[in-house]
Amino acid sequence: MEKHFWERYGGLWHGLFCVGLAALLLNALVRTDLAPGRRVALGVLCAVWLAWYRGVAVPAGRREDVRLGAVYLAGMLVLLAVLLAIDVSLSFALFFVVPQTFTYVERFRHSVVAVCGVYAVLLGAIAARGWDGPADVAVTVGSVGVSLAFSLLIGGWTGGIIRQSSERAALIAELDRTRAVLAGERHHAGVLAERHRLSCEIHDTLAQGFTGILMLSRAAGGDPADLRERMALIERTARDNLAEARSMISAMTPPDLDGATLPEALGRLASRYRAETGAVVEVVTTGDPARPDPEADVVLLRVAQEALANVRKHAGATAVRLALDCRDGARLTVTDDGCGFDPVACTDGFGLRGMRARVEARGGTLAVRPGARGGTTLEVALP
Repeated sequence: MEKHFWERYGGLWHGLFCVGLAALLLNALVRTDLAPGRRVALGVLCAVWLAWYRGVAVPAGRREDVRLGAVYLAGMLVLLAVLLAIDVSLSFALFFVVPQTFTYVERFRHSVVAVCGVYAVLLGAIAARGWDGPADVAVTVGSVGVSLAFSLLIGGWTGGIIRQSSERAALIAELDRTRAVLAGERHHAGVLAERHRLSCEIHDTLAQGFTGILMLSRAAGGDPADLRERMALIERTARDNLAEARSMISAMTPPDLDGATLPEALGRLASRYRAETGAVVEVVTTGDPARPDPEADVVLLRVAQEALANVRKHAGATAVRLALDCRDGARLTVTDDGCGFDPVACTDGFGLRGMRARVEARGGTLAVRPGARGGTTLEVALP
């Protein structure tokens, strides 16, 4: 699942905090009105804060641990109170302290309490320094109140956007899961419907024909004339069954083989692959491709399609060669100049297992080996 924007840039967030705290410390140390003991105390406290942040805040954010985040905020308030007591100019730390209160607290009302606690610490540090009169009190309290209201407004608005985005992300993920389930169910329903259709076709055609052949063979008598008549009927029924079987096979023929020879179908496949990938694809045919076996053509075309798909996904090849040899049975060789393959890992792929099962069902063999000049060679032989 893709990370949220704020998760992808967590390192930048941590870096800004460290740089900001270091800048505030440096600004305090270069001042001449600060006693040496206070400078040492500021340096030690800032180092403790960085260690506390690294050891508690970072794991809390990574694991989205609200309790650990609350522990960090409690320690941070103590450190902030001591720092402000030493030098109130460190109040600029609120620029990254306030966002942290919204980051490490889950509920907005808890964030309000934490932010109010931060501003209460600030106001207490200012009060401990002393007032210059009622006007100073009014201006200071008013400034702190406006800053508090603005912080709560921005924090609430940003938190609302994040919550809404998270809800939408969860909804989109749920929709994707539902769509995947529905697609799987539709595919399964389509497979069942096609199986039912084929079973009905086979029952109404081939099964009936075979039943007729069986009955005719059993009813054949010893009379030669009757036997010849029965044999003629058996032959006629067998021919009809063969025609029905070929008709069913023709209905399941791939579109590339519809009214075309296997070399022509391979040429169309190569043209599409060349247009989609820019690779050089060569088709070479040896022997007479006109064979009375459309099922073998379907097997070889499907193997070529899967082989090119594997080349595209895994090989990164710039040139592919499809060689069809029809002189003794049928032999298809697919060679690429890609990155090669792992002989052990390549036996575990679903596509390769499917190709091998399809070829072996036709009584053929399939072999995959490294090419003579790199790349991969896939060879299929059908009887």
